[in-house]
Amino acid sequence: MKKGLFTLVAALGFFAASAQINQGAILVNAQSDLSFVSSSPDGGDSFNEFNIGLKGGYFVVENLAIGAQLGYYKHSEADDASTSFGLFGRYYVNGKIILGAGFNSNKSGDFSYTSIPLEAGYAAFITDNIAVEPVVTYELVSGDMEGSNFGIGVGFSLYLNRE
Repeated sequence: MKKGLFTLVAALGFFAASAQINQGAILVNAQSDLSFVSSSPDGGDSFNEFNIGLKGGYFVVENLAIGAQLGYYKHSEADDASTSFGLFGRYYVNGKIILGAGFNSNKSGDFSYTSIPLEAGYAAFITDNIAVEPVVTYELVSGDMEGSNFGIGVGFSLYLNRE
């Protein structure tokens, strides 16, 4: 009983610990996921996708970063790849729980489209400045391609100037 109570208290302390990310810190992030995409370019079928994304941001206030992101996507059913550029915002609840959104402009062959990516995840700091970040992503797509994407991914982030 005591061992179980100790484990519960330790776990709650781990999740409730307030490790804020200070204003002025810089975020450098690389993330990838394998996802199932429900998309319909010209009435096409759904497909698998591999992507890698890079983000760079600045904490304008404590726990809130804004920045730019680049992405590369390769579709299993397409001969060409997609590239994206956009802006994002990320808020960290207690410095650990990630809530993010963005806006991207995408290009894939003759198709161009916009997307609104949403993410939720957890920043598990392995050092004071490096975190492993498992995330769940959802993306709304419109333009020459219509649909939505859902994925589960993992990212690695470097937090520069974090106090």
